Amino acid sequence: MIVLETPRLGLRELELSDAPFILRLLNEPSFLEFIGDRQVRNLNDAERYIREGPMASVAAHGHSLLHVHLRN
Repeated sequence: MIVLETPRLGLRELELSDAPFILRLLNEPSFLEFIGDRQVRNLNDAERYIREGPMASVAAHGHSLLHVHLRN
């Protein structure tokens, strides 16, 4: 689901296909230092994180983290 688009950016809800991105993001040294270790070590962990975090938040509250990307 696309939440917002501008000429340069797109924002959408996270999807399970974003697991590789989430795996990299949550293991960046700066993420670990300033936000904390979320115990995401592989793609299965990343999918679980997306399901139990952002997807569950959307279902329960109607909002969550968004994936921001540059539009081509």
